[in-house]
Amino acid sequence: MKILLTVLLFFGAVSAEASGKLSLQNNFFQDLDGKGHTYRPMVGLGIYEFIFRKKVALNSWVGYGNQPLELTPDVNWFTAKVQLDFFVGDFTLAPGVQYSYIPTYHEDRLNPYLKIDYRLW
Repeated sequence: MKILLTVLLFFGAVSAEASGKLSLQNNFFQDLDGKGHTYRPMVGLGIYEFIFRKKVALNSWVGYGNQPLELTPDVNWFTAKVQLDFFVGDFTLAPGVQYSYIPTYHEDRLNPYLKIDYRLW
């Protein structure tokens, strides 16, 4: 089920007119003992596609990364999210759903959300 959901979220936005971004990020974290620091990588792929006259867009992102938590020095995570962006003047209303999985704890979550953006310039 997890693999099917991931494939649907990821490939649901793939099209000849979609724009895509590959993100590589190196995060800096202070070590748990406070005496040093650690770098943790993250990679992600975002796909953005207008689906109705520049008024509605499909926005999806998948990513995999590594970060320390308070009690554990190394935690891998996976996230996939998809949202519809509705443009209303300078506002963007974006209902969506996010799937997160943490292999270390065999824990997964599916969370709906609503994001509101306001264009400043």
